[in-house]
Order: sequence, then C-alpha cells, then structure tokens
Amino acid sequence: AAEPGGAVTPVKAAGGEAAQKRTTAVVEPVAGTSEEEGSASSVSPAEASVPGDVSSEQDSIREQFVQAAENLKAFKSVMNDVSIRNMEAMALQVQHGDCEKTADGDERQSLFKSESDSDAEEVDRTSALWGAWCSLKGQDMYSVMRSYVEHADMFEQKAMESKEASDDASSPVTLVSSTTANRTAEASSSSTESDSGDSAAHTPPQRMTPDRIRALLDDDKEIVDANARLLRLESIIDEHEFRLMQALYTQAFLGNCELYASAKVEVGSLVVRHDSPLWGAWCLLEDRPREAARTNYLERERFFEEQNLKRENEEISLGGEGDKDSGVSSRRRLLASFSHLLDV
Repeated sequence: AAEPGGAVTPVKAAGGEAAQKRTTAVVEPVAGTSEEEGSASSVSPAEASVPGDVSSEQDSIREQFVQAAENLKAFKSVMNDVSIRNMEAMALQVQHGDCEKTADGDERQSLFKSESDSDAEEVDRTSALWGAWCSLKGQDMYSVMRSYVEHADMFEQKAMESKEASDDASSPVTLVSSTTANRTAEASSSSTESDSGDSAAHTPPQRMTPDRIRALLDDDKEIVDANARLLRLESIIDEHEFRLMQALYTQAFLGNCELYASAKVEVGSLVVRHDSPLWGAWCLLEDRPREAARTNYLERERFFEEQNLKRENEEISLGGEGDKDSGVSSRRRLLASFSHLLDV
C-alpha cells in the first residue's frame, strides 16, 4: 500500500455524471491521531468500552500507522508495483473499512467509513487495487494497521541496505593481501557447504511455463476436483470470497504474481488478466508458499461444502419455502469465519 495518489472527483448520485475512477489510494490520518483532532475525534462504542491498556495500545498503533504512511513516501524506490498496491489496499481497509457490503439485502453498494461521506473516494471496481482491497474484507482495522507498519519497517530496512550497498560501491577500494583473500575464500566455501542442506529454501521462485502448469494440474486432482465443486457453489458465495478462492488457487499453482508480466495467465480454465480485481487479490498473497495456498484453498472449499449442505438441510426443514435472508447471512458467516486465513 503506499504513496498518496492524486485527487479524485467525488462519486455522483445514481443517474449523475460518470465519476472519475481511482486506482491508487490516498493515505490520510486515522481518526484520533492528529493533534488538531485531539479529544474531539470520533470514537466507536467498541473502542470507548475497551480497557485502558488496550486503548493505549490502539492509540500507539494508530500513531505508528500514520508515521509509517508518511515515511513510506521515501521508500518507493525499493518497492515494486505489487508492494505499492498491497500497501494501498491495507491503507484503504484501515481508513474506510470494507470495500463494500450488502445493506438490508438490497443491491450492493459501497459503504466507505470515513468521517465524512464527502471524503469517500471511489476506487475503480475493475482495477487490481479493488481486488486487493476487497480481499481484506472483514479484517480488523488494528490487525491491518500492524501489518502495514511491519511491511513499512521492512521496506525501510531494505532502503537502508540499498543505500549502504550504494555507499560501499562508491567508496575507495581496499587492497588486501593474497593470504587474507585466501582465508576469506575458505571461510565462504565452508559457510556454503554448511548451508548446502538449506540451498533449496533459498532458491528464488521460478516462473511456471504452460507445460509445467498443465503437468501440475494433471498431478493434483484433489485441488482440481475441489475447484470444480466450488464452481457449482459460486452463486451462494460472497463474490469477494469467491475471488479470493480463485486467487488462492492461482497462487497454489503459479506462485507470486510478480513473476508474470504477460497480459494474462491461465490455470486450466481460469484466466487471470493483468490489472484485474483477481490479479490484485492474487498479488495480495505475495510470498505465500504455494503449498500453504493449496492448504488454505482446500480448507476453505471444505467449509463451503459443509455450509452448503447445512443450508440445503435448513431449506428442507422449512418445507422448501426457503428463507431469502438465509443466503445473505450464510455469505456473511462464510466470509467472517475465514478472514483470519488472510495474513497480509
């Protein structure tokens, strides 16, 4: 998530002029963090009721988040597009809450949670940023703040190391004797041998070729069959949950999205187009091991199967009348029950 983007034209009411869509996030102070707001800033009932030590911890992470967002502007040189977008998605989740939710079972509408409705900014729903943001749906604000701060610290460290390397490269060359050089080479060789058992763990991830992808699909029938079952349940799954499932499926086979620069990638019948919401959701899983993504996918798919069976049994017990609201509440339970699996 990252550096502030440009200004955005406010969204017009239904039937009005088309609003300019935004694909970058603006990082603003969170309520209660600026000196100007002071004690007059709004506090939710939940926050008002928390113990003093917890409230103090929350105030601290708020301050860290705002400072990290400000500091991050200086680290953009060591961040790629994926990292920037992921940080922007976390900032949006912190500042505006969930990207959208269903209100009273009516048509989906964006419910930004900024202090003023006039400050709410519309993110392009066809963009990768939208997909990344919506993949954080249901996550606790403070948990996302902590993750944001941790990522910002990592980029700061990376920037410092890059600067040190640059300074070393420009410093005068120090001459060493052949004896010292030989000792250094021997020490390096010894270290390499001792770490040989872990060499595979340090091997950079490789881009999967189409042939390799087909071979993986043929070899892993368990997840392929699970995906076929999931497709049959698409109509009863929250759309953002379903997109996240597709992202996990893609990560399980392809690994990190940044390895693929093409306009689209294909995993069997699943097509992931560059800069689409699915691409953004996939990239949010950056650095998640393929096996971990596979495990998450299978766990979630089994849960959806169980919930669908429970829903069908409830409908039967109601004499086939069906409860229109039960589907909506089921979607909400499905999303909330698994939000903890998305460690940003």
